[in-house]
Amino acid sequence: MKLDSRNFCAGLVLSGLCVCLTARATTNVVALSPVADATIKYDSANSNYGSDDSLVVQSPTYGEYDPKQKCYLRFQLPTGQGTIIDAQLKLVRTEVAPWNYNVDLYGLADTVANQNWSEPGLTWNNAPGNNTANNFWDSGNAAHLVSKTLPGGSTAGGYVGEEVVLESLPWETDSLAEFLRTDTDGVVNLLLTTGFTANYQNVFASKENTSYAAPALVLTYCTDTNAPECNVSFKTSTNELASARWNNWRLAREKFPTTGWDFIDTDTYPANASAYQLYADANFSMIRVREAQYQNALDAGLEIVFGHWEQLHQDPSKLAHYMGYPSPGDTHVVGYFLDDEPDVSEAIECGARSAEIYATDARNAIPMVNHGLPLGELFKYDSPAYLIRTMYTLLTDGSTRPFFYGNLEENRTAGLAYDIGTMGWVLTTRHDSGSTHFRQASESDLYWQVYSILGYGCHGVWYYRYDIDAGGGSLLDAVDTPNALYYKVQAANAELNNLWPIFKHLRSVGVFHSHDNPANGIDGAENLGAGWNVEVYEDGDVGAIETFSGDNFLLGELENQDDASDSSVYLLIQNKRHAMDTASADLAATCSFVVNTNYPYVSYVDPSTGDDVYLEPDQGTFHLTLGGGKGVLLRLASELPALPSLISVPSVRDTYVWQGNPSTDFGSSTNLIAQNSTQFPDRNRKIYMKYALPANGTSADGVSLEITPSGIYNPAWAWTYEVYGLKDDAPGNDWTAITWNNAPANDTGSGNGFTTDATGLLGTITGGGSAGEPRSVASQALVDFIQADQDGVVTLMMVRSNDSSANDIWASSEATGFSQPRLVLSYSPAVLWALGYGLEGTDAGMGADPDMDLAGNLHEFAFGGDPTNAALTGYPLEGKLDSGAGSNWVDLVYLRRKDPASGLTYGIEQSTNLVAGGWLPIDPPEIGTVDLDSSYEFVTNRIGIDDLPSGFLRVQASGE
Repeated sequence: MKLDSRNFCAGLVLSGLCVCLTARATTNVVALSPVADATIKYDSANSNYGSDDSLVVQSPTYGEYDPKQKCYLRFQLPTGQGTIIDAQLKLVRTEVAPWNYNVDLYGLADTVANQNWSEPGLTWNNAPGNNTANNFWDSGNAAHLVSKTLPGGSTAGGYVGEEVVLESLPWETDSLAEFLRTDTDGVVNLLLTTGFTANYQNVFASKENTSYAAPALVLTYCTDTNAPECNVSFKTSTNELASARWNNWRLAREKFPTTGWDFIDTDTYPANASAYQLYADANFSMIRVREAQYQNALDAGLEIVFGHWEQLHQDPSKLAHYMGYPSPGDTHVVGYFLDDEPDVSEAIECGARSAEIYATDARNAIPMVNHGLPLGELFKYDSPAYLIRTMYTLLTDGSTRPFFYGNLEENRTAGLAYDIGTMGWVLTTRHDSGSTHFRQASESDLYWQVYSILGYGCHGVWYYRYDIDAGGGSLLDAVDTPNALYYKVQAANAELNNLWPIFKHLRSVGVFHSHDNPANGIDGAENLGAGWNVEVYEDGDVGAIETFSGDNFLLGELENQDDASDSSVYLLIQNKRHAMDTASADLAATCSFVVNTNYPYVSYVDPSTGDDVYLEPDQGTFHLTLGGGKGVLLRLASELPALPSLISVPSVRDTYVWQGNPSTDFGSSTNLIAQNSTQFPDRNRKIYMKYALPANGTSADGVSLEITPSGIYNPAWAWTYEVYGLKDDAPGNDWTAITWNNAPANDTGSGNGFTTDATGLLGTITGGGSAGEPRSVASQALVDFIQADQDGVVTLMMVRSNDSSANDIWASSEATGFSQPRLVLSYSPAVLWALGYGLEGTDAGMGADPDMDLAGNLHEFAFGGDPTNAALTGYPLEGKLDSGAGSNWVDLVYLRRKDPASGLTYGIEQSTNLVAGGWLPIDPPEIGTVDLDSSYEFVTNRIGIDDLPSGFLRVQASGE
């Protein structure tokens, strides 16, 4: 194969040197036949088999008949061809063992004598460098280059006449090509053996075979020394840049990277602002656009990927323009889409463009390519930061196309090897590809794809498609008209965003499939695709899990790649059941598991809120029931994980009601308006906001409401706004769409009034000033209102107390460019400690005693107790009598929290009796401390007792 050369000078500067990159390098492929090849046999150590038409590898299990067999192949390298950038040894099988069988390829070192051995004279005893005692070679004589498992001939798929290609896998060091590049004399000896112990043999055609092709060493040479793929060290450094770029990119994302194909198709639909807003409302985070749509996408709060079918891999000037638009440091731009499913020549161009981006892009954006090449071809030329692979998987006959898991596993393995990201492909809409027809995803189909992708450790989801013409499916029935599938994708994306704060830090460790029941007709482990074996879960495969039971479940084991101190085991458990036209709930299934005692704290991330929820076992066994396709992210911890001291809770619904339009719902408006006018009562408006509290929400000991004005009528008019709370038992408390006429507790005849028995005043906010500056109210009344909540949902209302016909405007949850309304819940260290034990509400208060051991939470927090175990009330106070130099004293030893933010104050008191009120504080010197752990220390105070009457000592802890 020979590719034409098209060169350009990109002006890329690396360490002060101008590097001229090549868009399409000249490459030559040369196939070499062996000069000599032969099998050698241990049990016929002085016999020669050079004239045989076969090459045999075998490693038997017994010794009396011991036909260890391995092979030598010698090649003569041509000269003047250029740099070897790829190498393959091709063999044809003439006899196939019944079982899967590995073949190992070695390279003989140039320093070994007798490189030009004689084919008619080669034997086991005289073969150069041969270890005559076993089936291998000593490391000083030969280097191991490649190992490959060959399928057996029974049911595994191996067959006579099958071509076997031995080459380094793309995520391994390219050891075969590197061995050939370092050759010093042009003579290359490649050696074959097997480490598989069996009485069977695998046989390949030798150069003397007249029925099957002879061995061939296929070399790809690159003659353009300026091309990145010709410079091995340049390619290595580019791989490292790709990894660094990916990890920085991953950590910078605030939402799960989700995008769609084709986003907004501007060739079919107008690229208006409402179309982009609909896309953002479906909880997508990124969108691919041309420059003309940049502002529409940005206004919708979307991250920008430039390159909407603009072939950036072949247009370096366009790419350079985008890297500076609208300014080089604009962080809203997060990627450049280079190409879709490139061939080999285009992969070379993508590699050059990727290198430019890594070296010159100032905004940490990443190149994106939807890869169609086998990864072995791709990684020869490109250094992607993100592996995106098309996977159309749902067939219209109700079946699932094979290779779904295989593609995920191939990407996972390569992603881990190169430390780069992987993005999974989710088919949502119907699609025709030649004679193959793909169906629109049901709810269970959709979740099956999404959570399988998470189980394989992907950090991104690419949907096919979002908004396309009438020739295929769509998330929109007509222009700007969402359909049922739109809302399913919206819900799935919401779950991904709630998982992201934890999932963004996780890296795959392994993927397992539980034992599948073929009778269920569910896609199982067999659908991995050629070359990839499924890991069928066995008890103990995940060290934190003692036993696991349940058919058709996926277990993805993950670890925290960003925090070495986090020893937790993370598991993504998924119910793989899915079916055409079937809701998730209709395919629910239960799995059960027992956790190793080293991991006593088991929690999951609530996908609807993102909260950590602790699980309790049933007599030592945990049970999870999951809908079809659904998954859950578990954390198995050896110690209580740190909880956030602040939780920001966005409104789940907010709106305003308007007296002048009493039957209209304004829930989709980007504005919230509170207005009070006796002169023009038809202008009266009131704001309603609904919040879903996290599981530990009522335990918060600090609460504030934050709301941002998006438009100020007059900065000098500092109107006062009052915030009310709707009581749990108020009629209409479960509102969704509301109007002036049916809003709960609304006094419809007043611009700022409510029915007093349904509400309570919680605080005030002052208006005026500048738009975009968040305003807040924090009061004990608001804390009490939140702590008193019984149903996990609270409604806050906001009105203006001042009488005026004008109005300010506040940003709703639909607004972009402004902070959305939110409740901020804060937790003191004491409350976080209680929450860590699973306590909530009043049980988490410092005055509570949930385990009824007469040691309240304050005491156990201060002295290291367990508020859920009556046997652990904390470390006891210890007194040690001692004397010396004519003095007597008591060393008083007690446990103390080290964190000054704990709010605790420790004091020592003495008394001559135990009568209440008889204790007096004393201040003895502190003579030493010894750490217990990261939270506590033992403190010793020395108290002289020569001048003290007999009596008692105690340590008291008090909290703020």
